[in-house]
Amino acid sequence: RRDLEGLVAASADVLGVIGDEDGLVRTAITAGDDVLDLTGRRARGVRATVRALPPFLRQLRATSRTVADASPDLRRAIRALEPVAPEAQPALAAIRRAAPEFRELFRALPGTVAAGRAGLPALTAMLRPTRDALREFHPTSRELIPLMQLIAVNPEGPAASFANVAALVNGVMVGPGGLVQHYAKGLPTVWNETIGGWKTRLPTNILNPYVKPDGLRDIERHGYVKAFDCRNTDNPGYLPSTGNGSPPCVLQGPWTFNGVEAFYPRLQQSPP
Repeated sequence: RRDLEGLVAASADVLGVIGDEDGLVRTAITAGDDVLDLTGRRARGVRATVRALPPFLRQLRATSRTVADASPDLRRAIRALEPVAPEAQPALAAIRRAAPEFRELFRALPGTVAAGRAGLPALTAMLRPTRDALREFHPTSRELIPLMQLIAVNPEGPAASFANVAALVNGVMVGPGGLVQHYAKGLPTVWNETIGGWKTRLPTNILNPYVKPDGLRDIERHGYVKAFDCRNTDNPGYLPSTGNGSPPCVLQGPWTFNGVEAFYPRLQQSPP
């Protein structure tokens, strides 16, 4: 009985408050009417949503099971990406900086593609005959490649030869009648080895047809080029040396070319 009396008294208080706040009550009732009216107008959409909800829930359960099964792989992938993650931000910043250039490149691509469509058939027709030419040139190229590699690691010898030829034939003079004439010029050297036909090499001769890379700089460093061999130093001296005497015979020794150490470069045919 006391609980019932309390409930009635509390209900009286609630009704009193509602009576005091009749404006709020009217606003709530009006909002409720609006909600019901909107729900009535959207009844078709609500029914479609309710019908679509069960299949969505079934697909969500299947997807959740797939994600749960793949979670070990995902965790391993995330752990693998963790060391790279600090580099991702600088990479993205670099991409953002380069984006304008790529944007201009992509804008120019349509014209380039159109020009390629127009020109590539003719280029294809030109390149088709080169296939046979390259097939024939391939064996020769295998012989030339080692020679080019040798020149690349030791360019001083060929460069000196070409420089000597150029210095020999680059003389120019103005002749009679203003006619420009070319002539050869050179400085002959005379010493005890100028005379040819010796049965044995003179002991003063320093021969090295295979100067190793940077070997010509020995002239600057020591005043002479190191010799390929010194077996002639005990030969008879048919003619004494001229000038200030002959330099010492210092053995050059082996050097490495294409991974092979030898006294002279072994030019092997390039692999196909």
